[in-house]
Amino acid sequence: MPEYQSLNYRIETEEVLGPLPTHWEKAPWGKSGRFYFVDHSNKSTTWVDPRTHDIRKHNINDVVPGELPYAWEEAFDEVCGTYFIDHLTQNHFLDGPWEEHIKNQVLEMQGLPMDENTKLDEQLALEKQKKAELDEAEGRLVSLEAEKCRIEEELRLLQEKMDEPENSENLESLQQEEDHLKEGLETLLIQLEQERQETERIRREHSDIEREIAAFQLRLQELQRVNERLESENREFQGHNDETNQNITEMREMIELEAEQRTALEAYIKQLKLEVLQLANPEEADRLKMEEESKENDVENAPLPPTGVMSPEEEMRALKIRLDDEKVEMERLKRLGESLESERTKVQETGDVEVPDWIKELNLTAEGTTVRVKKTKNLDANGAEVETVNGDAVVQQSVSDLPEKASEVPAEEQEVPSTDQEVPNYEAVPSFD
Repeated sequence: MPEYQSLNYRIETEEVLGPLPTHWEKAPWGKSGRFYFVDHSNKSTTWVDPRTHDIRKHNINDVVPGELPYAWEEAFDEVCGTYFIDHLTQNHFLDGPWEEHIKNQVLEMQGLPMDENTKLDEQLALEKQKKAELDEAEGRLVSLEAEKCRIEEELRLLQEKMDEPENSENLESLQQEEDHLKEGLETLLIQLEQERQETERIRREHSDIEREIAAFQLRLQELQRVNERLESENREFQGHNDETNQNITEMREMIELEAEQRTALEAYIKQLKLEVLQLANPEEADRLKMEEESKENDVENAPLPPTGVMSPEEEMRALKIRLDDEKVEMERLKRLGESLESERTKVQETGDVEVPDWIKELNLTAEGTTVRVKKTKNLDANGAEVETVNGDAVVQQSVSDLPEKASEVPAEEQEVPSTDQEVPNYEAVPSFD
């Protein structure tokens, strides 16, 4: 198999994708090398990896060259070579979704239900018009048939009249009348044949329109099914985003609350430390108090991840790590506080002036903590200030540095594949066992 044209297969490794959601399973499809995914909670299967829902783009207009949008797959066939599958519309394409003419085709398919509805209304109106024309033509045909029968009956009665002996004197006059009727009948037969042909033509056109309407309705049902699937996918995507954003907001609020409680506990521990030192050695306590106050401006709470720079899932993971660290730090501070309270009681009861070294060296902003950081300013090689946190330079990447959309590709007419270039038929995903 040749190398993939799309970048997704090199980027979306198992390490990057992470574990499957709960109740999902990845299963091999025979010996094809392809995998499908089983949702045991809904008892359904799909070709689409659910882990790509939040890392791929959902609008095909936003993809850049070499990028597959959500629910697309790159495949290979021995006959036609590399081709691309859109699982949402269940269509195959010989060119990648980043090509302009493919984007236009997909967008056209996504907008077809409304266009097809309009065309169906036009076809139904045309069918109604043709039905009226057919009824009118059949009505004229019936009238002509009735007129033909009338003339034929008059000719029959006239012939009987001519055969009667008592009418022999009026034979010439009856003969003229018969000629007139025959001439009228001949004209009527020509008109009748023309009307029959016209009626048959209208009937065929009406039948063709009925067949087109039936085909339109079947196609419209399929397009509506695809459109409903796309709308459902968009609703699910939006709902998932709303839920994730809500979780992120709640997580940030929890971290802020933990930080407030931790800050209060840190202040209490500092006070305890000074109280213990004050009981043992007031002069040293005053000196350490001044040192502590001078260090206050050198530390701060570690900043939370900025919103919008990383994906919601990455931001959620980073916030969870921060919240766990806050809780660990709170537990550490609680134990520290208990130790200081015990030491204060001991000094008060025994009058021992020897304070343990761990109390003197107590540093709440010890290096390595992720909730309190030491902030300094350094100079880079050009003499400009570089902000650092715990000695590491802070690097910010602007979102504007990333490509916004695919480069403009001149639209080209897509050639109809020859027989040996047709893409394989769409394969249904294995059913749930």
